[in-house]
Amino acid sequence: MHHDLPSCRKLIIDLKHEVQKGYAWLNTLNRLPHTPKTALVWAHLASFIQTAQAVITCAKHDQYVALPPLLRTAGECAVNCTLVLEQCSDDNALMAAWMEKRKNTNRITNQLRKEYSQGQIDTAEDYKTQLDQKLEEAGDSDETYAGWKVERRWSHVGQSKLYHTCYSMLSGEVHCNPAALDIRHAAEIDGQPTLIWCKHEVEEAQILLGTMFIFLEIAEPCFVALSDALAPDEE
Repeated sequence: MHHDLPSCRKLIIDLKHEVQKGYAWLNTLNRLPHTPKTALVWAHLASFIQTAQAVITCAKHDQYVALPPLLRTAGECAVNCTLVLEQCSDDNALMAAWMEKRKNTNRITNQLRKEYSQGQIDTAEDYKTQLDQKLEEAGDSDETYAGWKVERRWSHVGQSKLYHTCYSMLSGEVHCNPAALDIRHAAEIDGQPTLIWCKHEVEEAQILLGTMFIFLEIAEPCFVALSDALAPDEE
């Protein structure tokens, strides 16, 4: 037993306190004049806080099976927000511009897929080559975090170790492939294979809740940066 771990009740109380502070902080900032970049940062942090609220609700009702997907989302919000602050400007932080870019990407992909199915493109290799070329011409590059794989995002903000531990663990709990389901819902009881409800032991639940505090530490500088960016000029 790890006696130094805080109880689940203590973790929930402390987490609720931190989340309430973040919620109140964002409420003071949402009606200030925003630039496209600060609006995107605010939206990331709002998602982070609402996900944390869902974590608290599930933990209070002992629904720990719901925590891994929520925690993974919270971690991604914190990491992506950090990258937005570092890499994005008002020109490329527009959520509407991102949506338009995705629509353009879909148009390119659908057109090439149609040409391939009709025999106008000979091989799958030619299809991939043309797709990569047209996406590059359309600006679908990896200049910013939006085009990066998850591991690269976490590594870029100095959280490579966290990616290979917490994030990987959470991802394994989220997946619903046969192997993952076998771990969660199958056991041998009295020599017979038996279906069971997934549950976490107390210490596992404490670790899951503790992970949320790690993600809060990653997100905290983003709250400060947003507040600084929106603060009125001092005379």
